[in-house]
Amino acid sequence: MARKYQAATYLGLAQGQDLDAAADLLRDTARRLEEQRPDVDVIEIRKAPTLHSVRVELVVEAEGFAAAAEVAESFMNGAVVSLSGRVDLTVAKDKRRLAYATA
Repeated sequence: MARKYQAATYLGLAQGQDLDAAADLLRDTARRLEEQRPDVDVIEIRKAPTLHSVRVELVVEAEGFAAAAEVAESFMNGAVVSLSGRVDLTVAKDKRRLAYATA
């Protein structure tokens, strides 16, 4: 039985890029992708100026924590790929998994 998990992560932005524009583009892209994914709800996308990154909070529906992490990772990778060429968002290799996920 699928449960809902809250997931959050940060996507770093290349130095010199406009954080406001990146957050807006990511928000628009994530909302568009959300319409195609019944297992993902975008809760919040906001800038994190002190980290020069964008904070993303999702609710994902999955069978367990590991599956929730995979759903969220897949969703965020899709959003980042959709924005490539317009904004340079990066996910550090050690941060590819969710910052946290709770049931």
